[in-house]
Amino acid sequence: MDTYWLDGWTLIYMVGIIFAVGSLVISFKASIIVLFSISNVLSLLCVGFFIYSLVGIRRWEGLILGFVTISIFLGTWIGTIIGIIIRSLFIKK
Repeated sequence: MDTYWLDGWTLIYMVGIIFAVGSLVISFKASIIVLFSISNVLSLLCVGFFIYSLVGIRRWEGLILGFVTISIFLGTWIGTIIGIIIRSLFIKK
């Protein structure tokens, strides 16, 4: 268990979880249009940084940046989808 925490994967997972929780909180506070706008902007930034990590850096640092951007991308959309599902099922307006 200790080597798992020291491998460096924990930071990548935690960044994804933080973005998932952040987008989940935003889904309860903002409208659907604002939520999708924020998710799309973050997704475009993630895709841009991922392409930059492949083309521009091309070393181990680029690999780490690519993993972090994939984690942010997945966390953003998982939080957005879960927030919309919870909002549509349990919060009726």
